[in-house]
Amino acid sequence: MGTRRAGAREEADTPTSSTEAEGNGGSESGESPERGKLEECWDRAGAFARKRGIQPTVAVLSPDGLTELRQRFGRSHGNRVLDDLRSLLEERLAHPHCGGTWTGSRFAAILVGIEHSDALDLLDEVLSSVRTTRFPKPDGDHFRLTLSAGAVEAPDGESLEEAVARARKELNAARREGGNLVVSPARPPEDRSNVVLVAEDDEVAAAILRHRLTREGYRVVHFADGIDAFEGVLRERPAVAVLDVMLPGMDGLEILSRLREVPACGDLPVLMLTALSRDADVVRAFEAGVSDYMRKPFSPAELVARIRTLLGQR
Repeated sequence: MGTRRAGAREEADTPTSSTEAEGNGGSESGESPERGKLEECWDRAGAFARKRGIQPTVAVLSPDGLTELRQRFGRSHGNRVLDDLRSLLEERLAHPHCGGTWTGSRFAAILVGIEHSDALDLLDEVLSSVRTTRFPKPDGDHFRLTLSAGAVEAPDGESLEEAVARARKELNAARREGGNLVVSPARPPEDRSNVVLVAEDDEVAAAILRHRLTREGYRVVHFADGIDAFEGVLRERPAVAVLDVMLPGMDGLEILSRLREVPACGDLPVLMLTALSRDADVVRAFEAGVSDYMRKPFSPAELVARIRTLLGQR
């Protein structure tokens, strides 16, 4: 029904420069200091596979929107965030698994002794841990970060470099879908181009939205609480979000502001739907980064038309 937003695509298809990679574990063409550890783990994984018949899974993980993050906070702070992320990944991928910097901002993981489907589930858990982690800003506040991963099952006779190269292709496929997910040949990305997240605590308005959007072929994910809605955007990866302003937990403007700080959500289409009608309220919403704004009471037909415009649909 539409196209996925392209916020992470450019970074996935553009090689990391040697300058950008400095301080992050090597350049795109050179080996990182952790490559030797990964090679040792690869040898151990091969021995385990020969003994138990369970092939290792190789994954390449990378933060979404790293370029935007560095532009906002500076390269030095961006590198500190990468260090925090690397520590988190190493903790989650402990023995018998292993992980380390492969090149630049890309982290390679070797998952040993578990079936490929279980390895994908473990990677999903890793991505969830990253989404719920509060990374520090230079001013002492915090922001959220998302991660993408590509994973492949490595057959006998394949080198680690060959497996990583295949996993990177899957990582790029994840980025083309907007990031924030794990992609493997065994589990291609799910089409999320018709998913609409609705944050609305008024039961009547929420019922109207669900009914009309479902009738038009959209899949609706509804939240009545602002905090749940914010977490839901990160978890559900909607194609567009419809936010009420007055919500319990976290109001729509704060949701919007926090989403715009998540690199992967910087260009997520957001439509604000609210009873607030003062011009100053409209201005505040657009200053916070809203894509469109509708006042209540609203026309369901007009709302659908606006969503289609936001998604580039005809």
